[in-house]
Amino acid sequence: MKKIPKDLTHATYCVNCFDEKVAEPLAEYEATMEKAKEVMMFTKDQTKLTGHLKRKEDPIIVEDCEDEDEVVLRLAFLAAELGFNCILDVNIKNKKIINGSHKKVIFTATAIPITIDPKQVREIY
Repeated sequence: MKKIPKDLTHATYCVNCFDEKVAEPLAEYEATMEKAKEVMMFTKDQTKLTGHLKRKEDPIIVEDCEDEDEVVLRLAFLAAELGFNCILDVNIKNKKIINGSHKKVIFTATAIPITIDPKQVREIY
Protein backbone atom coordinates (compact mmCIF):
# COMPACT_ATOMS: atom_id res chain seq x y z
CA MET A 1 0.00 0.00 0.00
CA LYS A 2 1.22 3.47 -0.73
CA LYS A 3 0.16 4.74 2.69
CA ILE A 4 -0.51 2.32 5.53
CA PRO A 5 -3.25 3.46 7.92
CA LYS A 6 -2.09 4.01 11.51
CA ASP A 7 -4.49 1.33 12.82
CA LEU A 8 -2.70 -1.27 10.69
CA THR A 9 0.84 -0.61 11.88
CA HIS A 10 0.73 -2.59 15.11
CA ALA A 11 2.43 -5.98 15.38
CA THR A 12 -0.35 -7.67 17.36
CA TYR A 13 -4.08 -7.11 17.90
CA CYS A 14 -6.64 -8.39 20.34
CA VAL A 15 -9.56 -10.27 18.80
CA ASN A 16 -11.97 -7.34 19.12
CA CYS A 17 -9.55 -4.83 17.62
CA PHE A 18 -8.73 -7.21 14.77
CA ASP A 19 -12.42 -7.66 13.95
CA GLU A 20 -13.13 -3.91 14.21
CA LYS A 21 -10.05 -2.42 12.54
CA VAL A 22 -8.10 -5.01 10.61
CA ALA A 23 -10.43 -7.62 9.10
CA GLU A 24 -12.06 -5.40 6.47
CA PRO A 25 -8.87 -3.60 5.29
CA LEU A 26 -7.09 -6.96 5.19
CA ALA A 27 -9.81 -8.41 2.96
CA GLU A 28 -9.58 -5.36 0.69
CA TYR A 29 -5.78 -5.70 0.56
CA GLU A 30 -6.02 -9.38 -0.39
CA ALA A 31 -8.59 -8.60 -3.12
CA THR A 32 -6.32 -5.88 -4.51
CA MET A 33 -3.35 -8.28 -4.40
CA GLU A 34 -5.31 -10.79 -6.50
CA LYS A 35 -6.08 -8.04 -9.03
CA ALA A 36 -2.40 -7.04 -9.01
CA LYS A 37 -1.38 -10.55 -10.01
CA GLU A 38 -3.56 -10.16 -13.12
CA VAL A 39 -2.19 -6.74 -14.16
CA MET A 40 -0.59 -6.88 -17.60
CA MET A 41 2.91 -5.48 -17.91
CA PHE A 42 4.80 -4.05 -20.86
CA THR A 43 8.39 -2.90 -20.43
CA LYS A 44 10.03 0.17 -21.88
CA ASP A 45 11.59 -2.10 -24.53
CA GLN A 46 8.12 -3.01 -25.85
CA THR A 47 7.20 0.55 -26.80
CA LYS A 48 6.89 -0.45 -30.46
CA LEU A 49 4.08 -2.81 -29.49
CA THR A 50 2.29 -0.37 -27.20
CA GLY A 51 2.97 2.91 -29.00
CA HIS A 52 -0.66 3.34 -30.04
CA LEU A 53 -1.95 3.12 -26.45
CA LYS A 54 -2.73 6.43 -24.77
CA ARG A 55 -0.62 7.35 -21.76
CA LYS A 56 -2.82 9.85 -19.90
CA GLU A 57 -1.98 9.05 -16.28
CA ASP A 58 0.99 10.20 -14.26
CA PRO A 59 3.68 7.55 -13.77
CA ILE A 60 3.69 5.50 -10.59
CA ILE A 61 6.99 5.06 -8.81
CA VAL A 62 8.24 2.40 -6.41
CA GLU A 63 11.54 2.97 -4.65
CA ASP A 64 13.92 1.08 -2.40
CA CYS A 65 12.99 -2.56 -3.02
CA GLU A 66 15.51 -5.30 -2.41
CA ASP A 67 14.01 -7.68 -4.97
CA GLU A 68 13.25 -7.13 -8.66
CA ASP A 69 10.10 -9.27 -8.58
CA GLU A 70 8.84 -7.34 -5.56
CA VAL A 71 9.28 -3.98 -7.28
CA VAL A 72 7.18 -5.22 -10.23
CA LEU A 73 4.50 -6.60 -7.91
CA ARG A 74 4.39 -3.30 -6.03
CA LEU A 75 3.90 -1.41 -9.31
CA ALA A 76 1.09 -3.79 -10.24
CA PHE A 77 -0.47 -3.45 -6.78
CA LEU A 78 -0.48 0.35 -6.98
CA ALA A 79 -2.02 0.19 -10.45
CA ALA A 80 -4.71 -2.24 -9.26
CA GLU A 81 -5.35 -0.06 -6.21
CA LEU A 82 -5.99 2.87 -8.55
CA GLY A 83 -8.33 0.74 -10.70
CA PHE A 84 -6.06 -0.01 -13.67
CA ASN A 85 -5.33 -3.39 -15.26
CA CYS A 86 -2.11 -2.69 -17.15
CA ILE A 87 1.23 -0.97 -16.63
CA LEU A 88 3.20 0.41 -19.57
CA ASP A 89 6.77 1.54 -20.05
CA VAL A 90 7.98 -0.35 -16.98
CA ASN A 91 11.49 0.84 -16.30
CA ILE A 92 13.48 -0.89 -13.56
CA LYS A 93 16.77 0.53 -12.33
CA ASN A 94 19.10 -0.97 -9.78
CA LYS A 95 21.72 0.57 -7.56
CA LYS A 96 24.45 -1.30 -5.74
CA ILE A 97 24.98 -0.31 -2.13
CA ILE A 98 28.33 -1.28 -0.63
CA ASN A 99 28.83 -0.93 3.11
CA GLY A 100 32.21 -2.39 3.97
CA SER A 101 32.02 -6.06 3.05
CA HIS A 102 28.22 -6.05 2.90
CA LYS A 103 26.73 -5.53 -0.57
CA LYS A 104 23.13 -5.28 -1.64
CA VAL A 105 21.13 -4.10 -4.64
CA ILE A 106 18.21 -1.67 -4.37
CA PHE A 107 15.62 -1.51 -7.15
CA THR A 108 13.53 1.46 -8.26
CA ALA A 109 10.84 1.25 -10.93
CA THR A 110 8.41 3.46 -12.78
CA ALA A 111 5.39 2.65 -14.95
CA ILE A 112 2.37 4.31 -16.49
CA PRO A 113 -0.93 2.74 -15.44
CA ILE A 114 -3.72 2.33 -17.99
CA THR A 115 -6.91 0.38 -18.44
CA ILE A 116 -6.81 -1.84 -21.47
CA ASP A 117 -9.44 -4.06 -23.01
CA PRO A 118 -8.10 -7.65 -22.97
CA LYS A 119 -9.09 -7.88 -26.66
CA GLN A 120 -6.53 -5.19 -27.43
CA VAL A 121 -3.76 -7.46 -26.13
CA ARG A 122 -4.24 -9.76 -29.12
CA GLU A 123 -3.89 -6.75 -31.42
CA ILE A 124 -0.61 -5.81 -29.71
CA TYR A 125 0.91 -9.22 -30.32
